[in-house]
Amino acid sequence: MPTRILVLDPTRHDLDPLVDRVQRACGPESRISRVVDGESLRERLETEACELVVVDLVLGDGACDGIGVLEHVRAIDAELPVLIVSEKGDVESARRAIDAGATDFLVRGERLGERVATQLEKIRRILRLLEEKRALTRENLAHRDVAAERYRIVSRSPEMQRLVRAAERVGPVPRPVL
Repeated sequence: MPTRILVLDPTRHDLDPLVDRVQRACGPESRISRVVDGESLRERLETEACELVVVDLVLGDGACDGIGVLEHVRAIDAELPVLIVSEKGDVESARRAIDAGATDFLVRGERLGERVATQLEKIRRILRLLEEKRALTRENLAHRDVAAERYRIVSRSPEMQRLVRAAERVGPVPRPVL
């Protein structure tokens, strides 16, 4: 389960039932922080690690709706799971949220506890996959560095060094060069 959750709640109380259910589902070791506007959300995302952001579709940050806030979050972190929630949901709202980059869409209301548990299980799997991806990326970069060093051309002569620099400049060009 995610342990660092950031909730955008401009009214400071509309999302209380949802936050309560998330806290119960994640357990006491999870830390749920709230912010009241988009600027505070951006600042927190830039300074603190977070595993999940929750934004209300209609409320957004008071200045723009949840889709607008989602776009700002995606500009900061394209992979961070963002859950868009709404008091009432329809297929069109859910489609808009997903198309804008939301990880998932949750309708509050009846059976909120079950819905939250299902969503958090999905988020947990996404977080696990993101961590695996990051580990593979780190491993790939380490292998690239080793390979680059292994096949590096070593030379002392100024003429050869100029030739190596020229080859490095044209190497990325996707055309044959002689």
